[in-house]
Amino acid sequence: MKTKHEDYEDYDQESSSEGGFGLGFIIGAAAGAAAAILLAPRSGKETRDKLVAAADEQKENLKNKWEQTKEVAIDTVNSAKDSLYLKSIEAEDKVTAYADQAKEKVDNLTDGVKSTIQDFQKRY
Repeated sequence: MKTKHEDYEDYDQESSSEGGFGLGFIIGAAAGAAAAILLAPRSGKETRDKLVAAADEQKENLKNKWEQTKEVAIDTVNSAKDSLYLKSIEAEDKVTAYADQAKEKVDNLTDGVKSTIQDFQKRY
């Protein structure tokens, strides 16, 4: 049987391995690109310019990914809000229907009691 600590370690390893591959891939690609640029036979200025261009490109890629992620998050939140609103309307409709049914039953019982009282008064 696993202890709570062992369960936490398993969870930590699982969660870090899921996003770890993508992050490792990005870091590896950036390191490979930097090594290729630095080891290529160019002048210092050409190498610096190439590094700046590569950094700008990566910055733009990350910016685009951020915007895409933000749009997905906004869409998800809006969808959840819409769904919650619809569910609240459904719940309100059900509560109203149950209240109407209860009122009708109370009215029927009241009418029955009144009728019984009138019948009793006529007899006595």
